[in-house]
Amino acid sequence: MQPVVYIDMLFLLNLLMDSVILFATSLFLKKELHIIRISIATIMGAVYSSFMFFPQLSVIYAAVFKVIFLFLTVWIAFPGKTLRELLKNTAVFFGVNLVFGGIMFTLIFATDFGTTVGTVVSNGEIYFDVSFGTILISAAAAYIIIYVISYIKKENTQLDKITVDVQIFFNGKTVEAKALCDTGCSLADPFTGTPAIIISPRLAEELLPNDIPLISLGDKYRVLPFSTVDNQKGIMHGFVPDKVIIQKTEQVRAIVGISPAEMSDFPAILNCDILKQTTHGKVVTHNNEAELHS
Repeated sequence: MQPVVYIDMLFLLNLLMDSVILFATSLFLKKELHIIRISIATIMGAVYSSFMFFPQLSVIYAAVFKVIFLFLTVWIAFPGKTLRELLKNTAVFFGVNLVFGGIMFTLIFATDFGTTVGTVVSNGEIYFDVSFGTILISAAAAYIIIYVISYIKKENTQLDKITVDVQIFFNGKTVEAKALCDTGCSLADPFTGTPAIIISPRLAEELLPNDIPLISLGDKYRVLPFSTVDNQKGIMHGFVPDKVIIQKTEQVRAIVGISPAEMSDFPAILNCDILKQTTHGKVVTHNNEAELHS
């Protein structure tokens, strides 16, 4: 007897499963979900999957189209500023899909689960002959499990990175940004030891004229040698700002370094030694008070 596939249930099944996978991906990427983008991505994915039993449309399930659709989904759900960021986001999304797909195919072919729920597989897509209530409960359970795991992981991770509001003043201009205080960042002026804030090229354009070289800043210009965790070394251009204010309340001494490339997660990263200049070495964040000891 040929299995009966209901297009509406197929659409709802994929809509819920795609939303679970995108939710899990957002946790790995540490990105906030944008409801409109996620809705568009999940609806698009559900429609794409719903065509799997139409022989005349089988061409859209060829490998090249699947790759294109994969990148398009990620670009809609988690837009990146650079190709590198898009590739990273796509790799994470693909990895989460592999994990979910591996679990599902193991259940289907290694147990009686597939027979029990009337599983049908076509063009790499899966259909279960179950009620909408069962699909909804399963999706809700998946959301809860993923959230609990992420919460436990977060609670068990030491707080060694916090974010602060930074205002940088230079030559009559001001930029404000959310900066990541990274304990792994030790960038500082090699002569004075003044700790540095690394800003993205976009922020630098708002502060500095782009039609003159930085070296023309004279005694305000700085050269900051740096090395990364993977032993890459180089020189970062920087300058001495007129003023730097943390959390809109306390002025600190800092050198500003300009990142050679856009930074994906935060527009600024600061050497945590900067926070030791604040009152009692403390800085109040949204939900936490972090203390840095000298």
